[in-house]
Amino acid sequence: MKFWKLTSEADSQVAESFKSMRAEIEKAGGMLQFDVERFSDGWNAQCRQIPAILTGGKNPNPTEREIDEAIREAVNTAFQIPATATQLLQEELQMPKKSVRTLELANA
Repeated sequence: MKFWKLTSEADSQVAESFKSMRAEIEKAGGMLQFDVERFSDGWNAQCRQIPAILTGGKNPNPTEREIDEAIREAVNTAFQIPATATQLLQEELQMPKKSVRTLELANA
């Protein structure tokens, strides 16, 4: 696991959230995969390994970027990681620049 300098109690809580996220993803086989479904009135993406991680939108023709951003936000929310810690999340997970439909843990 990567370590970073903790500067406040909030940082400590973020560190605990990262630990929890990492443990859950490891239990799920080291990756999270998302199925994206499009409908006439919108779309949704649901994690195969942790079905409670679900996102979507009303745009029936979302861009890949729109889907990726929503998935990133859903993962952050699921593990109680504030948006300000997004860079740490991107370093912790090997997030492809084009798509986050499969998230894999970085080598420890």
